[in-house]
Amino acid sequence: MYRAGAEQIAGLAVVLALLRAHEVAALARFARPHFAAAEVLSYADQRSYADFDTFADRMIANMRFNGYTQEAVLAPEVHRRFAETSAAHGGRFDQPVRIDYFTSPS
Repeated sequence: MYRAGAEQIAGLAVVLALLRAHEVAALARFARPHFAAAEVLSYADQRSYADFDTFADRMIANMRFNGYTQEAVLAPEVHRRFAETSAAHGGRFDQPVRIDYFTSPS
């Protein structure tokens, strides 16, 4: 299993943005031409965490879906960035969601 450190977790957003861009391009190139219409829906799924321990518990519970460790979640850099973001936004975090809605050919 890959064990990510705090630096890798901090840079994960950049990697995910690149992957999303490639996914969107692949859908546009290969899927969209086979459907009559497409609509793109975007929204932010708001998550709230009362404190770092609540956040860490949730992230540790999701480790089976991701390539990070408990040590990485509990790293001082992650704790610091959580505190900064939580203070700025009152413990609310936005998880961006994109849905590509395709209809059958006419």
